[in-house]
Amino acid sequence: MSEADGRARQARAGARWAHWLKLLLGVAVAALFVWLLARGVDFQELSKTFGNLSPVAVGLALLLTGLAHLFRIARWWLLLQPGPVLGACVGPYLFSMAVNNVVPFRAGDAVRVLAFSRQLGVSTVRGAGTLLVERALDVICVALTFFVLLLGVLDGVLPSAVVTGAIWLGGVAFAGLAALALLLPRLQGWALGWSNGPNAAEGQASAWRSRAARLARHLGELILAFRQMRSPRRAAMAVLLTAAVWICEGFAFLTVTAALDASLSPLAGWMAKATGALAIAIPSAPGYIGTFDYFTALGARAYGASVEVATALALTMHALWVPFTLLGLLCYWLPGPRAARKLAR
Repeated sequence: MSEADGRARQARAGARWAHWLKLLLGVAVAALFVWLLARGVDFQELSKTFGNLSPVAVGLALLLTGLAHLFRIARWWLLLQPGPVLGACVGPYLFSMAVNNVVPFRAGDAVRVLAFSRQLGVSTVRGAGTLLVERALDVICVALTFFVLLLGVLDGVLPSAVVTGAIWLGGVAFAGLAALALLLPRLQGWALGWSNGPNAAEGQASAWRSRAARLARHLGELILAFRQMRSPRRAAMAVLLTAAVWICEGFAFLTVTAALDASLSPLAGWMAKATGALAIAIPSAPGYIGTFDYFTALGARAYGASVEVATALALTMHALWVPFTLLGLLCYWLPGPRAARKLAR
């Protein structure tokens, strides 16, 4: 075996160890939050609480969640313009969403950027840029919802670490989105200047100019992704679509909350949505098991829900992901996602 083959074998072994280490870490985090969620739950009372759910409430929540996915697809398509037609984005979005729900550490995002970007006719750099914009808009919207609802929570329910984490997530997302949208054109101009300008050593000129030109090209692709946020009309459309996503999902939570306990404030469901959405930023097992459930229940309890009602809400809303995950996995058999999987290998 050659030295190169030995290094490649060691690299593959290291990658396998890293994969298993990440998986074990995710499972450990999930187990911790599952234990925190189950602690203090009266399972007999929990069973009675689930009995309050009606098929109408579950069906309405499914419909609202489906509408939220449609708005997410429309937003992604908007950020990709000029680019593919709207219908071409449906299969890739659903499949990458499903992968996120069954593989840890948001592997579906990597599939969308590395494979589907090329399938849709855009560069991976631009695909990564649109994903950054999406994530920043989501975090900003959820953080704003969280801070508004924080004014009415019960004292002593939400740990201070949750509030601190929301401040950091929202602040970093807003500052990062604004900085990239404003600074990328200037950075590209500097890179273009380097690529065309004189160099101290003539022998190094070609290499430096090549690197600067490549950097300018990549920055140009990122600018395409962030350009929508520099146009007031496009930015307004992206913000409205983001608001539509979270309004639909918030009403889905509200519907299930009202079915489980009609005496609760409608804001309990909205707060549960906000805390659950912020929690999926924590690395955990596939499907955000444990983290999503614990923090969703915590948000509902902050507005007076009992432990059993809050737990039933979290588990029900998590279960509503199953049909959409299955639909996304079925998209593997569509020509586009299958081709993209081959490109990613």
